[in-house]
Amino acid sequence: MILFDCSDLRHPYCGIYTYIDSLANSLYLQGASCGADIGFYVPESFRGAFGETSRYKKMQGLHRHLFHPGKDVSLFHVTTQFSKFFPNIFRGQILLTVHDLNYMHGDFPEHTKEKYRRRTLRTFEKADRIVTISEFARQDILENIDTKGKKVEMVYNGITPFTGKLTPPSRIPDRPFLLSVGRVATSKNIHTLPCLLAETGYSLVIIGRLCDETEVRQINEEARKWGVEDRIIFTGAISESTKHWYFEHCEAFAMPSLCEGFGIPALEAMLHRKPVFLSDRTSLPEIAGEHAYYFNHDFESRAMQEEFMKGMDDFSKGGKDIEAMVAHAQSFSWENAAKNYIGIYKDMLQ
Repeated sequence: MILFDCSDLRHPYCGIYTYIDSLANSLYLQGASCGADIGFYVPESFRGAFGETSRYKKMQGLHRHLFHPGKDVSLFHVTTQFSKFFPNIFRGQILLTVHDLNYMHGDFPEHTKEKYRRRTLRTFEKADRIVTISEFARQDILENIDTKGKKVEMVYNGITPFTGKLTPPSRIPDRPFLLSVGRVATSKNIHTLPCLLAETGYSLVIIGRLCDETEVRQINEEARKWGVEDRIIFTGAISESTKHWYFEHCEAFAMPSLCEGFGIPALEAMLHRKPVFLSDRTSLPEIAGEHAYYFNHDFESRAMQEEFMKGMDDFSKGGKDIEAMVAHAQSFSWENAAKNYIGIYKDMLQ
């Protein structure tokens, strides 16, 4: 059996959760047609989540220290490089998905970077093969980590178009708004956005867990600086149906992140036919391509204001081919991702 690691489903409303949940569902659907025997390593509450007939192994706290996936498991797919559930008594093979080396690109102290580098090296030593979610991340690994000759491949993430009923928030914004989605942390660089509100009359809705008090404080300080402190809305973690209500009703989407392994929200905004404004850092230009607008590399406020206004004007005049933008976003599918992973599983087990 191939055992797929779903241990991080215990942390909802974040990118890793979306990755694991979406890929697990697609692996369940594709596995049967491809003849792949795929089981799922899950928290107890997710038993049965990926097909009633699938096999499940229950995650347990003691597995952090002593973990054998079972004699019936020939390959264990660890789904994030910082997983706390690496097999340490196991004769099968381990596939590791590495989402990014963001600690190398963010504004982190050197001792923090070194801590994460050592942790990354330890996980790489345990893996037989490595997969990344963007070509940027793959090249980052090859240039900065000694993989000891292990194969490093790339499989793009997918996105799932939302087809359910949209749920309005309990408090609907009282003016047009910009949208940013992602955990509120320093690496997301959201504090550079309040300047865009000063001359536009927009509000800024920020969807995501408040992970970093420093970034929250900086966002509020920048809002006060530009006189727009009453136009910042933190939603925290919300349902998919409400998140997509915000996508559907926003004027534009902005993601000035310093570190991204992929960037699913940017593609989600494209599916909603919205203008997308991104940083030119890490994987974002690779994923969004010509279908997005990009802020200046240094995030100079006056330049950002001009870039935003020019982009909005260009979009309103048909400067972006919206149908091509939607088709580009749709080209990233979890079905394709699952097929590619199953191909890697079979290759490893031959």
